[in-house]
Amino acid sequence: MDPGKTLESMMTTLREKTGKDIQSLTLEIKNLQLKKHAEIRNYFKESYGLTYGYANTLTSKVREELEGKTGSNELVKNLFTNKPNMKLIYDKLLQKVNKFGEVEIAPKKTYVSLRVKKQFAILKPSTKSRFDIGLNLKGKPVTKRLTDGKKWNSMCTHRVSVSSVNDVDKELITWLKEAYNDST
Repeated sequence: MDPGKTLESMMTTLREKTGKDIQSLTLEIKNLQLKKHAEIRNYFKESYGLTYGYANTLTSKVREELEGKTGSNELVKNLFTNKPNMKLIYDKLLQKVNKFGEVEIAPKKTYVSLRVKKQFAILKPSTKSRFDIGLNLKGKPVTKRLTDGKKWNSMCTHRVSVSSVNDVDKELITWLKEAYNDST
């Protein structure tokens, strides 16, 4: 499923599910002074009876509205300057990871860290044609695709390099889920 179409579909059903539009919900969160992703998402789940995935996507959109050109939104935007094709891979990875459960998405200057209790993955648009996913999978043997990550980034045990959205396949998502489960 296309992440852009998912967001577009969500925006069309938003008023039906909440009785409000995105601007009203953004103002509501601003007035409540909620800042953290998890507290905003939980508020949407509890206040509007939204599913985890719907509330999580809505939270990301509301935070984008609130942050505008600053904060983590700007860090993510800068990661994909001159690497627009890599943004599609990033969006698809986040779409899949958000289905796992509670995930903290922490953009840094050169990558995005994914954490639960501890970091389980790094998402990095390394070049215009290569996107690297660093994983923490202690004890997992390396393969041709799941390579040793320590040489690439000391915070990861393994690395997977992809070059297109089609490379975000069941095998990669299984490894991400395994790393997620190990970090909870």
